[in-house]
Amino acid sequence: MHDPEIGAELHRLVSRDPLAPVDAAGLLERGRRGRRRRRVASVAGVTAAVVAIGVGAALVPGIGSAHREPEVAETAAPLFTPMPGVPQGEAALGKITQAEAERRCTIRYGARTWDKFHPSVYRATMNLMSPLPGKPNSYGPVCIVSGDSKPTAAALAKVKQNPVPRTADDQLLSCSVQLWHDLTKWRLVATEQGDWGNGQLLRILAISPTGRSAASCDLLLSGQAVPLPRSSMPSIRTAQDESLMSLSGVAVNEGSGQIGCKSNCTGWTYTNYGRVDPAITRIHIKAANGATHDVTATNGWYVLWWSNGDPKSRRAATVTAYNASGQLLKTVTIPEFSIR
Repeated sequence: MHDPEIGAELHRLVSRDPLAPVDAAGLLERGRRGRRRRRVASVAGVTAAVVAIGVGAALVPGIGSAHREPEVAETAAPLFTPMPGVPQGEAALGKITQAEAERRCTIRYGARTWDKFHPSVYRATMNLMSPLPGKPNSYGPVCIVSGDSKPTAAALAKVKQNPVPRTADDQLLSCSVQLWHDLTKWRLVATEQGDWGNGQLLRILAISPTGRSAASCDLLLSGQAVPLPRSSMPSIRTAQDESLMSLSGVAVNEGSGQIGCKSNCTGWTYTNYGRVDPAITRIHIKAANGATHDVTATNGWYVLWWSNGDPKSRRAATVTAYNASGQLLKTVTIPEFSIR
């Protein structure tokens, strides 16, 4: 449509306020810069979004693990299971009845008849003997009355694979298996090495975390050992035992000359362990045949295993205790006595 008035008005506006010439090159450059800015802003926004999602996924359990195998914590096979009806820890080690001692022996060794112990005071880890029917004064298995723990197949396999344990942890595990009491949290405080039969034994002493109980057992280091006499078998003593704090019992004498020796009979063997006055740091033993042996006491704890080398010697001995300065503190004479 053509309108003369509108056309005339447009001509007047152009003549009064003319437009600047169009800069085509400038328009193109401004367009390019704007497109670059939009592209950078878009990429930055995507990156920020990805980071935010990643942080959120890290805070929300299960996010991002759809294509991964679930992590399974590796748990070692248990080394012990609790003994049924027996309290855990040192509560299992106190005085028990004859019936309870026999019950624990039955769990460990099967149903048997056990000799009565005289005097009739029963404790965990003491030895009960099984008489052989029709054979007076002959005995079968000796029961070590169980403590608080039954070794599992994993514990037995571990001890079997390491028959000569060198580290404290391995030695405590081996002793635990012998005693059926978990000593793996106890502390090894003393050792003593000596001969028995045709073998070399290491006697260890461990104390409980409370310090109220002490355990000892023997580990074969080399050769072949013969069976130990009853009072030299592994055992645990508690604060209830007077012998735990007795220097006079430091040289309990056990004969080895007549027990299964074939070639290396070393005579009387002095064995014991326990606690003495903490001031005592050295215990000197002199047997009746003149042979001597020194034992180191550490913070009042000692362990003893010594063969004096003379099968025909008397079993008497003199025991002398010294402090760190070499001062004589006490002397005790151990008389000769018969072995049970």
